[in-house]
Amino acid sequence: MQLWTLSVLFRIFLVSRPATRVLALLEVLQDRGLVPAAELADRLGVDARSVRRYATALRELGIPVESVRGRYGGHRPAPGYPPPPPVLGDGQARGRGGPKHHGAPPPP
Repeated sequence: MQLWTLSVLFRIFLVSRPATRVLALLEVLQDRGLVPAAELADRLGVDARSVRRYATALRELGIPVESVRGRYGGHRPAPGYPPPPPVLGDGQARGRGGPKHHGAPPPP
């Protein structure tokens, strides 16, 4: 059994929570398009400033995110940005696990 020190747990918490939120932001933007910053902040459990930081983090990763100002503004993926391939759940992935072998095994 591995013994976790308080400092290791603290570092894991600090690193994983923002990373999780950045990925959650990407997922929401890909799913919905333009989303108001206040709604994103509420959904991620942070303030609007953190949402802006997470959008900047996505841009630094090479994912173009636009920030739209004004009353009906928010954040959205840049137009024309190709969405990534769909993510399969466990049940879906099992059915698509590579080449199917019927009959004799392939030659060595």
